[in-house]
Amino acid sequence: KTNGNYIISGHSLAVGVSDIYLSEINQNGTIVWTKTISGPWNGVYNYDIILTSDGGFVVSGQESLFGAGYIDMFILKFNSSGNLSWAKTIGGTETEYCWSVKQVSDGGYILGGYTNSFGAGSNDMYIVKLDANGIFQWNKCIGGTGNDIARTVLQATDNNYVIAGSTTSFGSGNADMYIVKLDLNGNLLWNKTFGGTNIDEARKIISTSDGGCVIAGSTNSFGAGNGDMYIVKIDINGNIQWNSVVGSTGIESAYSIIQTNDGGYAVTGYTNSFGAGNNDILLVKLDINGVLQWTKTVGGSGAELSFGLLNTIDNGYIIAGNTNSFGAAGLDMFIVKFDAAWNTCSNFTNPVSNYTTGGVVNTPSPTIISQSPTVENPTPVINTSGNITPICASVGLLPIENELPIEFKLEQNYPNPFNPETRIKFHLKDKTNTVIKDLRCTWKRIIHSYK
Repeated sequence: KTNGNYIISGHSLAVGVSDIYLSEINQNGTIVWTKTISGPWNGVYNYDIILTSDGGFVVSGQESLFGAGYIDMFILKFNSSGNLSWAKTIGGTETEYCWSVKQVSDGGYILGGYTNSFGAGSNDMYIVKLDANGIFQWNKCIGGTGNDIARTVLQATDNNYVIAGSTTSFGSGNADMYIVKLDLNGNLLWNKTFGGTNIDEARKIISTSDGGCVIAGSTNSFGAGNGDMYIVKIDINGNIQWNSVVGSTGIESAYSIIQTNDGGYAVTGYTNSFGAGNNDILLVKLDINGVLQWTKTVGGSGAELSFGLLNTIDNGYIIAGNTNSFGAAGLDMFIVKFDAAWNTCSNFTNPVSNYTTGGVVNTPSPTIISQSPTVENPTPVINTSGNITPICASVGLLPIENELPIEFKLEQNYPNPFNPETRIKFHLKDKTNTVIKDLRCTWKRIIHSYK
């Protein structure tokens, strides 16, 4: 935010089946406020958050509580204090996801995701334009006969829209990076696929200071391991200027990228090739030409992932993700702040390969369709209590005893024992036959026997 604080969004299984979790923290990491936005069953999941020109913020994702179909896109607008201004759902009779949202020059919003209610294939890229008040203006389905998904959108320096994701309809591999450029009315200007013979996907695109774009994602067509970070720099017309693959013998993937003050790039994602745990956050620094400068890992003995990376007003950096190495239980949000010199965590050496050709580049001819989706104005439930208490935080905790129990009952979660989940851990001193009986929400008994 302009005051130096940070707005963090995600989804929580701690209070309700699936809730959006929002929090503002100050520059020292202290919580200012928290909110949850609730929905039953599949509920609401958010995948992107942006600050808006009026000092507020917008979150977007998918929901199954309101709307016309099984799952619909949603967008929620909040003011600077975190109070809801308006909410919209957009979709057809089947499924629509919103992976990315950006505010554009007219004050409105461009949303990117996918649909299988409309379009030519199994899933098509789905691009929706709203005005500043969330009023629907236009939409486009873009794709072929396969799966075409928009993961990230932006307004380029020439004011047109660039969308990046993946396609199985076009390209040379099982899936290729798919980059589409539209004009202000949603008309196709050009589209490109980048990739090799296997799977290549884009997850984040940003504008660069030279008027082009840089894309971060993953590849297992190139590189050293089962999956590597894949960074592609293109000019304003979609021509590749350089691309870099960063990885080792395991799996690496990029989820976010920023341009740094020196003109280079910082990339974040995860690795299981290096670090302390099963997965660690991986930070990669490239120079302006995509040449590797250094790498860092962040994590504990469990698993950490990073989905967001930002420059901060003190010239430092902040990353957001999740962890099960630290925190209370299960997966917790994980926020790490770095100074301007990235002075946190230890360095390690990681190989990088530079590919000048970018694999095979194709210019496909997708089907582009305008649809008339159902647009609704839901009223979600907002909890402003400010405290998140996991349901399973201390349920059924007993000391380990020397005697084997004949029977033990766990009834604290009656009448809904799995809302949304209950984790039961037990330790037996000696080997013995064990019978576990669990109950569904309808209290229909299911018996599983173990030895």
